[in-house]
Parts: sequence; structure tokens; C-alpha cells
Amino acid sequence: MRTAGARLDAYAHHPYPSTSRESPFANGSCKYCTTITMATLERLLSEVKRAFGSKRIWLTEYGYQTGAYGVTQQRQAELIGQSGMRVQKAPRVDMLIHYLVKDEPEAARFQSGLFQNSGRPKLAALAFPLPDRAGRAAAAGTSSSGVRSGPAQARRRSACRSAPPARGASAAACGGRAARGFFSVAVPARSGDRVRIYSPQDLAYSIAIRAR
Repeated sequence: MRTAGARLDAYAHHPYPSTSRESPFANGSCKYCTTITMATLERLLSEVKRAFGSKRIWLTEYGYQTGAYGVTQQRQAELIGQSGMRVQKAPRVDMLIHYLVKDEPEAARFQSGLFQNSGRPKLAALAFPLPDRAGRAAAAGTSSSGVRSGPAQARRRSACRSAPPARGASAAACGGRAARGFFSVAVPARSGDRVRIYSPQDLAYSIAIRAR
């Protein structure tokens, strides 16, 4: 495309993982892979800039399959949170489109939906509107999350709670007013504790994530 003199408004890419072992931040043992995936997003940014200048990046298909050909529902939900954080931190990336809403009827085809083919929600249906990722900082767990339900949602406040909710559960306000609808907050958490995000205005929880 560069040799042909293509003129672009934006560069679209499908950063699917090479294997089910790959995460948005690490491509696992695939040192020989040449395909640009979410784990090698910096390479995409570098090569697009080299070929076309500082063009905007649109990630127009992405997802992790569940079942025999993929990962568990819990792992899929966790990876959705990680991919949201990965893209939020990347410069020049304007969008990340999840593929797809509902699993295809044939098991050998795409099973990366937020819902099973029957319409039953998977854990990914919680992870997509409230993507969540846990890290570790000193003695406190750091939870990075966002609100994907709409532009107004990005300005709403959320709470970070231990999960499941119970008497004495700790909670911290997470001002969801950061750029592009994401926020990061440190909450007291020991290794192994589970934390999740709660959106009071939506009466909705994210998936539970385990502090490392």
C-alpha cells in the first residue's frame, strides 16, 4: 500500500491473538510470530507511522473464543478488561470493536461472543460494559477500569468493592472522569482478594478479578 501511494484517513487492523495463550500484553511463547497482534501493538503503531505518517489506528475486530477452541469464560472476561486497558494507553488508537455479540451456531466457527448462541449471557457480557483489570502496587491492589455503555457513562462515578458484596466489604469511589472513560484507582487488597467494579447508576457489576 505504501509503494502504491495509498492515501489513508485511518489504518484499520484486526489484532487477533496468534494463540489462546496470548494476552493483550504478552504473546507468550510465540517468539517466531510475524503477525501483528494486540500484544505487539507498538509494532503496528511504528510501522503505520513509517509507511503513512501519524495516522489514526482503528482496531476493527478483536476477541477471544471460548470452548474447545479457546479459553474459559472467566479468562475471556479477564482478557476483555486487559484489551480495554491496552488500547486506552496506546496513542493514536481511536476504537476497539469486539467481535462478536453472539456465538455462531457451529462450534467450529467463531465462539467469541458476549452471549452464547442460545442468548444466555457469558461472563464477557459483564466484562464488556465494565472492563476491569487488576494490578499490584505496594500493599494496595490497583484496579483499572472503564465504562463502555455510552458517552454519558464515562462521566459517571463507580465504586470498587470486594466481591461478593457483604457486610464489612471495603469500597472506594472511582471517579470515572478520566480521559476516554477509563479510570485507575488503588484499593486495599491482599494477594488473592477478589475485587469488582459497581456502577450505581446502572445497578451493574463487572466480573470479579483476583488481586495478584
